[in-house]
Amino acid sequence: MNEHPTGHDAAGGSDRHSGPPSPPPPPPPDGGAAPDAAPSYGTPSYAAPSYGAPSYGAPPPEGYGTPPSASAPGYAYPPVGPYAPYVAQPTAPVSASTVVLTIIAGLLTVSCYFSLAGIPALVLAIIALTRNATDPTGARRLTRIGWIVLGSVFALIVIAIVVFIAAAVHSASPTTPN
Repeated sequence: MNEHPTGHDAAGGSDRHSGPPSPPPPPPPDGGAAPDAAPSYGTPSYAAPSYGAPSYGAPPPEGYGTPPSASAPGYAYPPVGPYAPYVAQPTAPVSASTVVLTIIAGLLTVSCYFSLAGIPALVLAIIALTRNATDPTGARRLTRIGWIVLGSVFALIVIAIVVFIAAAVHSASPTTPN
C-alpha cells in the first residue's frame, strides 16, 4: 500500500485505525478513584442559620423624620427643598369659532373641489388652537384671519368655476357670422 505521512493511504482511507473506538480502561481494582478524577469530599456540614435581628450598620442620622401615618391628611410627604409644588395655570377656553374653522377647513381640505380653499385656513386654525393657552388675543386674531382667508379663497374658487362654466357655454354656442 502507498502510505501517506499522516497515516492515510493515497486513496484517502486510514490503514492504522479500523473498526469502532476502544472503550475506556476499567477502574482500578482497589476501589480508588482514577488518578485524573476529582477527589470526593464527603457530605458537607452546614451551620444552623441564626434567625436573630440582622445588623446592617449604624442607624441613619437624625433629621430624616418618620413617614406620615395613614391618618395624616393627604397621605403624602410634604414638599422637599426650596421648590414649591407645580400648580397648573388656568388656560383660556378654546373659542368655538376656532373649532368650527378647524372642522370646516378640514372638511374642505379633503373635498375634491375646495381643497385649496381649506389648506391655508386649516393651518391658521391649528396654529390658533396651539397658541390659545399662551396668547389668547393672538389666537383670536389668527382665527379671524383664517375666516377671512377661507372666505376669500372660497369666493375666488366659486368665481373661477362660474367663469369656467361661462367660457364652456360660450364656446359651445353656435356663432352667427355678421
